Amino acid sequence: MAFSFPQPVYNLDFSETRLAGLEIRVKSVSIAEYMEVLEMTMISDEFLNRLLATIVSWNVERGGKQVKPSLDELKRLDPGSLRLVNVAWLTAIGGVSEELGKGSGNGEAAQEDLMQGLASSSQSLGS
Repeated sequence: MAFSFPQPVYNLDFSETRLAGLEIRVKSVSIAEYMEVLEMTMISDEFLNRLLATIVSWNVERGGKQVKPSLDELKRLDPGSLRLVNVAWLTAIGGVSEELGKGSGNGEAAQEDLMQGLASSSQSLGS
């Protein structure tokens, strides 16, 4: 009997950040795609389009109306909010367990640590 790997769908966790209440569901990517994403600048159109391609749903509204995920909508976010979305996405698709870090006091600090690590990795790849 053959085995087929399921494509996971993740709920991004913003519960311990200033974006608590934001709900974004994303589908996973292959390891090859993940490695490509890690080499990209996190504010490039290419990176944001990769993120966008994985979004299954979100609960974002403008003027009381639900908006569809789009590059323009991502670019309307302030830099800090976009950073939190990007890091939550990278954490989810990178396979970090939802149980890992439970009981941790500061989600934003953990996301900042991840960002610094990703930036270091990205810089060392470019050297």
